[in-house]
Order: sequence, then structure tokens, then C-alpha cells
Amino acid sequence: MVPPIASDARVVVVLSAGGPAAWMFHLGVLDALEEVGFDPRRAHFVGTSAGAAVAASYKAGATTAEIRLALQAPPSDADRKQMANTLREARVGLAGRLKPLAPHLARQVLPGGRGLAMALAGVLPSGLFPSDSLGRLPALAELDRWPEGLWIPAVDAETGDVCVFGRDILSTSVGDAVAASSAVPAMFQPKDVDGSLYIDGAVSSSTHAGLAAEVRADLAIISTVQTRPGVRPVRMGARRRLRNELASLEARGIATLVVEPESDIRAETVAEHARGRVENALADLRWSSKEMI
Repeated sequence: MVPPIASDARVVVVLSAGGPAAWMFHLGVLDALEEVGFDPRRAHFVGTSAGAAVAASYKAGATTAEIRLALQAPPSDADRKQMANTLREARVGLAGRLKPLAPHLARQVLPGGRGLAMALAGVLPSGLFPSDSLGRLPALAELDRWPEGLWIPAVDAETGDVCVFGRDILSTSVGDAVAASSAVPAMFQPKDVDGSLYIDGAVSSSTHAGLAAEVRADLAIISTVQTRPGVRPVRMGARRRLRNELASLEARGIATLVVEPESDIRAETVAEHARGRVENALADLRWSSKEMI
């Protein structure tokens, strides 16, 4: 029997970076939470990169089925035309496009800096493709204000600082915030928001789970794909940062429930795998904060 999450618990749902696999895994996690009787829409969401897309669309009112269909849909004719034009333009000005995005960030690899991922982001080129299409998701166009309880971290390409859209900036559209958080260096162009350029939030952390402390959560449910087992540097770095974030939350008395794949899984089974991982994590969860579970 999976224990219920009490209706008065302050819950933060963290959706990590991780590309298309993360999209489907997060949707499976949200489906599973609904199936055990918890309404994730009442939670505060922190979504980074791929997780930002799912979090934003879900908090805007789209169902998981609607989001899944949109993310699986092939590029529109307009998007295909734009990509073709971009590639043609890139061949003309290739030398200029290969310039490092922010070479001064390379110093972040030094002791006391923000790590290898931040340094690499600075020395990589900015990317070929515009990031605008990353923010075109179900229900976002109908929003007339920023949804309550939605935070989207991105990284300022000039300073390397983390900006949390929804906390630090509310003036931009949710779609632009998703595009900023998803602008992977060397693939997508940085997103210009109010004159500042932003890149993938995962450059700093694939999860940003530590933000749960700022909303005084009782429980942080963390759906994370990049921390799954493996020796790739990206995964090892993501696991190290998540461990630090979890330690910080637990030191503040915030219970944590981490849902992650056991290993690489096939695309066609990722959602079902996520459901099983949620049930196992809930069954193993032991916490005493207000005896909410």
C-alpha cells in the first residue's frame, strides 16, 4: 500500500534536465503521483531545461497527455524552414559562429569556481538554432500572467549567475523562460531576455533542488534523469550536485523523495518505468514532518 501525501503538506516538485528522455520520464512521474491520489498542480514546481518545459506546460493547465503529444510531434513546416535557413546562414558565417560564447567563464574550473560544466559552457560556441521553439508548449499561449508556484532556473551567459524566472524575473513570458533554461550551449543560441543572454540552467545544476528550501517545503519530490547510474562526466557531476542539494534540504528538516531511472531505459517504456519508481520511492519514504504521510 502506497502511503498518501497529506493534503496540507507543502510540496515542491523538482523536474530535472535531461533532454527528451527527461520529458517522458517526468510525465510518467506526474501520472504516477496523480494515480496515488496526489494532485501535483498544488505543488510548487522547479523545472530546469527539459524539466522546465514539462513544469511550465503542466502548471499552465495542460494535461500530461496533451504535453506528451506536443513533445512527440515532429517539427512544423515553419520550424523545418527556419532550421534550414539557419544552417544555410551558418555555412556563410561559420568562423564567427565558432567563437566561444563567454570565454571568461573558463576560470570557473579553478578551485572555488562553479565547476567544469560552467567553464565548458563558456568556451563552447553559442549554438546554431534559435531557442524560441523550445518555449512553444501546450497552454502557455493562453497565460495572461506568471503561474503561481513555478520557478525556472537559467544561467546568465555573461556572469554565470543563476537567474530563477518566477522568483527573480516575472516580466517575461513563461515560454521565453523555458527557452532560456533550455538553451544548451553549442546547440541553441542564448535567449535574450530584457537585454541579458541566458543559457541552459543545467550548466549550473541539472536539478536546482536546493530551491525547495526557499519555499519552506515539507517534502521535495525530485524527478531526476541525469543522475542515473553511469560514469559519464555529466552524470557524475549531476549526482555530486544533487547529493549536496539533498544534504542541504535534509539539514533543514525537509524530507526528500528522489525518483530516478535505474539505468538507461527504452523510450517506449520510460513512462511506465517512472510509475514504478514513484511507487517504490513512496513506499520507502519515511519522514516525520507533521506526520503528513
